[in-house]
Amino acid sequence: MPASSSRFASGWRTLGLAVALPASLAVFSPASFAADVVIITDSRHPVRTMGGEQLIELDEAPRIEAELSAALPAAHLTLPGDMSAAAFMLAIAVLVPGSVIQLQGVGVNPTRTGFLEALQEMGADIRITNQRDEGGEPVADLEARHSALRAIEIGGARVVRMIDEFPIFAVLAAQAAGRTVVRDAAELRLKESDRITVLAGELRKLGVVLTEHADGFELHGPQAIQPALVASHGDHRLAMSLAIAGLLAPGTTTVAGADAVDESFPGFGAVLQQLGAAVEVDGT
Repeated sequence: MPASSSRFASGWRTLGLAVALPASLAVFSPASFAADVVIITDSRHPVRTMGGEQLIELDEAPRIEAELSAALPAAHLTLPGDMSAAAFMLAIAVLVPGSVIQLQGVGVNPTRTGFLEALQEMGADIRITNQRDEGGEPVADLEARHSALRAIEIGGARVVRMIDEFPIFAVLAAQAAGRTVVRDAAELRLKESDRITVLAGELRKLGVVLTEHADGFELHGPQAIQPALVASHGDHRLAMSLAIAGLLAPGTTTVAGADAVDESFPGFGAVLQQLGAAVEVDGT
């Protein structure tokens, strides 16, 4: 593909590389707490503890208090890789011709795999291997390859399971053949930015037409992406999504406010460089 460049992320010179993102290791020391443990949640989920698993059901009150009866034991826990961060690496592999990216130890809890399922439904070549349990959570290794994508419709329960991935999903949808529709996602307007309006505006600068709905969006693909100056609006996921869109544009794409990525993916630009992207990061 034609050479590209960017002050934050664009261009792609070396294809078919693999990157391993090992999970972090957290060590907890023995401790004894006299105070109550407060668990705040808003849905019905199993709560895993060092002593096993307890199912907590909530009706309307989102607050539960439980008194510890004994000291917590020391434990070595391997934390699963975050699916919302892995999503960007999977997208790069699927979008950039000739690419293969491998990710190790990614969390595949069914409550967080909506994006992975959506990619597979779009026709992405993604292999899930070495499935296992670490720290009480299901994890797996993922391998993604460049793929031709087809449009899909998303709504209902899947929206919740991929709510953080819609900015990068929109970039993928712009390269998918057909009409992509997202419904039941009004929560996107309450994130770090209004991720529907802002996403539509920034993608428009890149030549992508995305139609807003009150609770989602739609677009027809594939659409050619053009280089442009775009802005993160202080939204880390939007910054990374726009950077990846820049990989597909000829020439230079600049993402202003790219330091927002540090909120969830410190070193994102360095990882892109490791993968072969031509990246310049201002202010470093």
